[in-house]
Amino acid sequence: MNKIKKSIVSALVLLLSLTSFVTAVEIYRWLDETGTPHFTDDPAKVPPAFRKNATVEELKAMPSVKPIVPLESTDVSPPTDREGHNEEWWQAEIGKWRTKKEEAAHKLAEAEARLAQVQYGNEGISSRMAETGDLLKEIEMQKEAIRKAEEMIRTVLPEEARKADAPPGWLRE
Repeated sequence: MNKIKKSIVSALVLLLSLTSFVTAVEIYRWLDETGTPHFTDDPAKVPPAFRKNATVEELKAMPSVKPIVPLESTDVSPPTDREGHNEEWWQAEIGKWRTKKEEAAHKLAEAEARLAQVQYGNEGISSRMAETGDLLKEIEMQKEAIRKAEEMIRTVLPEEARKADAPPGWLRE
């Protein structure tokens, strides 16, 4: 923000110091036979019959103002929330939880498929019981991971974004 203010002040100082010098312009004025006034800046354009009665008036020319050229690049940082996070950060955060949810869903499907194999397979009962217990724990663990990811996506991250004054659109795809 200070860079922008300094640039504006510098531009104004430069503009004021480089204003064009005011120059005087001679204008020739004469009246024709009917009393109508005429003006020109070229004495050769005054008709010969009216040259001796033509008067010279000096007008100060208006200073020319050069347009202000916008700065080539201004370092405008993207908008951020109160915690300094921008839209990209929020998108990455929600993307991380969506990925975790997808990975847990994939692992859940694998564990359920393996459980079905173990329960209906030809392996011995003692080895099936031990593996079944491990697979049931894995299934519960993956279901919990999915629940946690869904909670983060649906509740926790939107609430954190609201508290940080992040626009709601930053969490959408």
